[in-house]
Amino acid sequence: MLSADRYEMSCHSKRGNLVKFTLFLLYFFLAYIFIYFEWPGDRNIRFDASYYWRIINSLDINDLPKTFRGYLYPYILFALKTFSQYIGIPTERLFILVNAAAVSVLCVIFMPKIIYAGGADRCGVRAKRFILGSASFFLLLLFFWEDHIVFPLSDFPALFCCAGMVYCLVSINESISQNRICSANALWLFFLALLAGGFAYASYNTRAVYIYGIVISLIIWILKNRRKRVIFPIFLAMVLGGLLVSYPQMCVNFKYQKTYIPNVPTENFPNTELKKWHLARGLMSAREETYVGNDPVQSARFRAADKTGLAINKKEKISAGLTIGNLITLFCKYPLDIISIYSRHVINDMTIIYRKAYVTDLTVNTVWVVVPGIFLWLIFFYYLCLIDFTEYKTWILDKAWIAAPFIIVCVLMIPAGAQVRFFMAAYCLMYGFLCYRADFMKIWNNFKRHPVLVMSLMMTVFLFWVSVISVTLSLNNDGAALFKYK
Repeated sequence: MLSADRYEMSCHSKRGNLVKFTLFLLYFFLAYIFIYFEWPGDRNIRFDASYYWRIINSLDINDLPKTFRGYLYPYILFALKTFSQYIGIPTERLFILVNAAAVSVLCVIFMPKIIYAGGADRCGVRAKRFILGSASFFLLLLFFWEDHIVFPLSDFPALFCCAGMVYCLVSINESISQNRICSANALWLFFLALLAGGFAYASYNTRAVYIYGIVISLIIWILKNRRKRVIFPIFLAMVLGGLLVSYPQMCVNFKYQKTYIPNVPTENFPNTELKKWHLARGLMSAREETYVGNDPVQSARFRAADKTGLAINKKEKISAGLTIGNLITLFCKYPLDIISIYSRHVINDMTIIYRKAYVTDLTVNTVWVVVPGIFLWLIFFYYLCLIDFTEYKTWILDKAWIAAPFIIVCVLMIPAGAQVRFFMAAYCLMYGFLCYRADFMKIWNNFKRHPVLVMSLMMTVFLFWVSVISVTLSLNNDGAALFKYK
């Protein structure tokens, strides 16, 4: 019998599929237990989560309310509600089952293939590394994102669908790489293409900003495969998949706009177009959280105001939101100020403090969340510095389309109000890279050669990072980043 160290997780290995199926069942069970005990109960589902959860109680295809949000996720919840009533179990129990399955699929199926395909070309990976990697990814996801995967929010479903699209494209690449398509795998390719199109539209409909990275990724992928004969029917199948999944939005758009174009419309919110409102809010706030505790002084919207942004806002008399053109004009007038504002956004977006979508206590000690989170990013960037330039060049030319949807969505959210959940895709990519692909022996050997230099650089960056977070939180009279005092 082969040991775990020597066992190869081949792309077509039956034993490899057995390992994956076993891990899927294990993570599904553990995720279900975790979400079940974290479930807040109907009374504690508020704000954005309440929007999705409450609408399913009155959703009627003949009487759809007008909204700036996409309708696919509410329809999925409505389908779960209908099915749960049919089989006689509570809706929340079925929702927990589906969420647990999504977490398990992301850890065992989607991210490993995405990460391994995004690196050096190789078909398999040692089983021990695969098992340890998926276990680490699973634990990091549950530890740092806690109720982000518990509440019915759009962030995780949009990320899941984006990962599903990339997974399907990578799988199609593997099937057509040899240019030998038989009737047996032609049906499989058609199914993958349908899924890719469906996942792409689902990600856009659930969180519209994903569309830019998805479109760029699809264009690059199609151009890379343009010489293959099967690419045109695969593209048509993707379009068909997207149209099938977009049906709920088509119904909404036809009712209110008399068009079947499945775009996700936006409305004034509040009294300002949504994108303009996000840009204006981002200029004036350094960090945002949602507080649901019992402090009568602290508002529901925890917002650490950015004094530089407030000063610019006062001087320029910004009152009706910001456009991209306005932002470019402000950059030309205050280049260093705008760069400093959005640099602080990046640091805040990359720092998990409370682990919760809805914070119940602002006084808890967060050292055990902030420190590990920052050091994970530092290790990630440290390893990226060890990669040769030629490898980067090869990756950009051949594999950049794989990471594009995850990276572009985060870059586009930097000018908006700094909220950690907007960077969930970047965290997922970072966790996946460290868990499934990073060569820790290479990191350790390099560290042993330059211990003083590496530690000095890392501690300097770490202290600067923490100081930015501390100053940000102090703007909300919330004390230091690492320790809270009642």
